[in-house]
Amino acid sequence: MMVLRLRGKNLRLSSPMLERGASLLTTASSSMLFTDPQLFRQTVQNIANTHRPIHLEIGMGQGLFLSIMSRLYPHHVFIGIDRYDTLLVRAWQKLIAVHEGHPPKNVILFRHHLRDLSALLPSHALDTLYLQFSDPWPKKRHERRRLTHASYLWQYRDVLKKSGRIVFKTDHADFFAYSLASFESNQWSVVQDQRDLQQLRETRLPIFMETDAGATFYEKLQAVSTLKTPSTGRAFWQYVQTLMVQQASSRMMDNSQDALRSMGYLWETIWKIHPSLFIPTEYEMKFIRAHRPIYFAEIIPKSLDL
Repeated sequence: MMVLRLRGKNLRLSSPMLERGASLLTTASSSMLFTDPQLFRQTVQNIANTHRPIHLEIGMGQGLFLSIMSRLYPHHVFIGIDRYDTLLVRAWQKLIAVHEGHPPKNVILFRHHLRDLSALLPSHALDTLYLQFSDPWPKKRHERRRLTHASYLWQYRDVLKKSGRIVFKTDHADFFAYSLASFESNQWSVVQDQRDLQQLRETRLPIFMETDAGATFYEKLQAVSTLKTPSTGRAFWQYVQTLMVQQASSRMMDNSQDALRSMGYLWETIWKIHPSLFIPTEYEMKFIRAHRPIYFAEIIPKSLDL
């Protein structure tokens, strides 16, 4: 009998993909899933030695953001950490579907309850750390549990490269204000501060708000967030590639050269903005549909050199 660490009351394993995902959790040889901290740390160190960019999402949820970003940047490595088996199963399902039935080779899932990030990761290995909709722990007595508390910020400094950055999103206004103050008072610089991320998206990339065959980009992405089969992921990527081809043609880009680059690089080249600003988490999708504010900040460490 398989015992899973549950988040919520029920986990139905009726889908063949979920059954395979549940089996993944018990397969120690999996190159994608880690439960042993020492093996995880050594694997990340080996990747860092190859100088491939490494990005970490703490609290990856059901893996929508991780799935899309890993497809956009196949030569980068994306790590997702969460403590619940159920979420790892769902993230695995989504990764397989977004990658059209093929297990991605640039994703690591790590089941762990985050306490000491410095002990889990080699020093200065990460290019980006994503803190997206983490628990705001609003009560004062729980302040030390917040992932933007000073005790965590010094850990982030240790595992990020000197040129690294933190991408922070929340729907909680008080937590956002607390976090910005915490960053500023602990030797970090807030280089971008957006009180309504959706407004920024509408301003910078209006093409994503326009309708296409009766659906906007985010409506199509909603189908991906609930996807069951690789065909759904395939349809979404065909739509994204069509957008890129149209924009590349209108901007007179050299398609023969750009076709050799990753979709993420093309996105940056065509639209002059990083895709991480536009790819949401599952949790974020409901705020996009309801047009509710999403708070966003990009933070970099200040130099401590005298």
